[in-house]
Amino acid sequence: MLLYSSSDLYAVFQPGKSDFLLITFGFNGMEADDSNFWGKHFCQQAQINAVGFMCRRSDWFPASAMLPAIAQVLPQISQFRHRITYGGSMGGFGALRYAKELGADTTIAYSPQYSIDPKIVGHFDPNFTELFQPLLNNAMEPDQRHIAEHAYVFFDPLHVKDREHARLIKAAAPGVILIDMPHTGHSAGSAFASTYKATRLIEAALNHDTNLIRRLTAEARRTTPVRTGYVAAAALNKHPRWAAGIVSGRGSVIPPHLVKSLRSAMKQKLSALEQQARSNASIDTAIVDLRKALKAEFSDGDAVLGQARKLAREQRKEEAVDILRSLVQAAPRHAEAHFHLAGMLIDLGQLEEAVRMARRATELEADNAHYHARHAVAEDRIGNLTDAVEASRRAVSCAPIDVKLRDVLSALLIKQGRFTEALDVTRKAVALDPAFLPGQMRLSHLAAQAKSYDEALQAAQQVVALDGEKAQALLVLALRHRAMNNLAEATKIMARGLQIDPHHKGLLEQFKKLQDAQ
Repeated sequence: MLLYSSSDLYAVFQPGKSDFLLITFGFNGMEADDSNFWGKHFCQQAQINAVGFMCRRSDWFPASAMLPAIAQVLPQISQFRHRITYGGSMGGFGALRYAKELGADTTIAYSPQYSIDPKIVGHFDPNFTELFQPLLNNAMEPDQRHIAEHAYVFFDPLHVKDREHARLIKAAAPGVILIDMPHTGHSAGSAFASTYKATRLIEAALNHDTNLIRRLTAEARRTTPVRTGYVAAAALNKHPRWAAGIVSGRGSVIPPHLVKSLRSAMKQKLSALEQQARSNASIDTAIVDLRKALKAEFSDGDAVLGQARKLAREQRKEEAVDILRSLVQAAPRHAEAHFHLAGMLIDLGQLEEAVRMARRATELEADNAHYHARHAVAEDRIGNLTDAVEASRRAVSCAPIDVKLRDVLSALLIKQGRFTEALDVTRKAVALDPAFLPGQMRLSHLAAQAKSYDEALQAAQQVVALDGEKAQALLVLALRHRAMNNLAEATKIMARGLQIDPHHKGLLEQFKKLQDAQ
């Protein structure tokens, strides 16, 4: 929903189910189309209430454009007591600069700039100073008047430019908490790219739990692919064999934007070593290792993945599977490739391999709910119901507010005959989202089976409220009335259902049974 639009920027609202509002700011160069915003997919997946501010140009959210926008947006978000601003780079600046104006007491900013004014930052970071416009960006720097009471700035202390920006921000607002993320470069935020990691971080920030934030950061930093590339680059000068080993073993996970610079640095180092005395055996060994590393498979997986998806859409799944098999062989740590290969193998009925691929995807990225959900599907299809339930539980633990994942778990528990547990899981799902129709239908059935007739009837009434024009919804309600011996009401509801669909097999059968019983 578009809350505000001008020639400079826009703000959109995306509804969710969280008890807080996440206010995000787009980064430099993002597509601005009046609907896109930074974090959109993540907020959809986690069902977070969000407002996204997006600049139409790379002008660092000038106050002349932002203040009218904030004035219009504030009355529309007044119901949210807890607000957190969120962004990276240019968006990190926006999240810091406008937190108090937006009523936020918490900020998460990844690799933010303090300023793009060449007089202030030009001596250490000329990257964005050419975008500085005196009329728009003069006196743009955030300070204690703007920055939230609880502000967390994530940055790589080995990245000179980001370190200096963080130092200036801390000097302007001493209460800001700096979170070190070595070997992540200007991509510190990528360590929290998964829904699970980001939601845990946001929850910790809202609770102002700095110790937990630091622990979560350490975990995320160790597993981010960006770190692999930066560690290899940092080690290259003094420890070329170690760097070569990293690239040879894990080159396939290094993000594409780092590959070009890393390849160039490796070639320069190799050339330098080759010019040194060949009598030095350790240098000879380093040369051999670097040559091997330069032949390693770097991450071009996204292009291959796109090709496989295209083939799958064209119903050429066997060809897509062949391509993905080659990709996982060349890039054994590419989690998404394993995930998509598992899905296509399930469709083709090649279930044993599908289980292996799905399981491997979860090993590579243990906090991805969708990977665990696919693993559950594969285990279920092959008949490993116990393993399917465990995988489904892990999916729910990764995304606890995703009601669809809870519904899948409930269905698997029903298959196992564990009806009481299934009922408990379903109750939690509909408590999270009372408008979740499949959950209400399942709750009505399970509650009736447990002889909790009032609960079953209430769920059935909710089904009709949500989908009253469908004969199936009326059948659910009628059966609950029949179970409570409200035969006249059950008959009336079934008759109404048959008016909607005179050929509904279930209604016809149950209506006949009801008439025979009377």
